[in-house]
Amino acid sequence: MRYVSEAWQTIERMLDGFAIMLPRLVLALLIAAVFYVVARVVRGTIRRTAMHRGEHRTLELAVGRLAQAGILLIGALIAVTAAFPTFTPYSTFPIPRANTNLISPPETFLSNFT
Repeated sequence: MRYVSEAWQTIERMLDGFAIMLPRLVLALLIAAVFYVVARVVRGTIRRTAMHRGEHRTLELAVGRLAQAGILLIGALIAVTAAFPTFTPYSTFPIPRANTNLISPPETFLSNFT
């Protein structure tokens, strides 16, 4: 009976955690939906432009798809950050920092030969 009680307490804690996370998940879904609509509008605009111009249609279609994918990626990162505040895009896509010590002082260079 003790194990059933512990299991029930675990389920209750999980449900409480879900209830606390629910507003954040709804916000994340709304953000994702807005970015989805924006991405579709951008792709459609580029597609209509390609049809009217007639030149390089396949290139413009590819650019439309790339724009849509980029907007969706940014939207997904923002939505996940809204749902899970401890998540940062930097933790997924770390940007290397520039090394500012590329030129060392002459003393350091000369010390290698002594």
